[in-house]
Amino acid sequence: MVAKRAQIHCQYFQEARSIREDTMGQLNEMYCNIQTERRIVKLGEPHYVYTLDPKHSKRIAHQTAYNKEVSLLSGIARHIGFPSAPAIVGLPPAVAKADLEHMGLLPRSLHQ
Repeated sequence: MVAKRAQIHCQYFQEARSIREDTMGQLNEMYCNIQTERRIVKLGEPHYVYTLDPKHSKRIAHQTAYNKEVSLLSGIARHIGFPSAPAIVGLPPAVAKADLEHMGLLPRSLHQ
């Protein structure tokens, strides 16, 4: 009885492993096909890649310029504020009501 149960468990796990491996193989094949099609479609597009300069001095100069820009922007944000656009003010209720009446629409408060 114990041997039969052990054999049934082994068969079950082997079948589950087989199904999982087959499914993963199919998914991997589909993924590879999708990636291949994606690469074929993107052949006409220009590639923009940011590469690190091999010279340490240039990397330091780029990092310094970046830090200066971030410092400047954070100073503007702290002392002046972002975004620096004027406040948007809505229409007065009387003007909005007149516009709606002119269009032949009634405000919601009049529908109720």
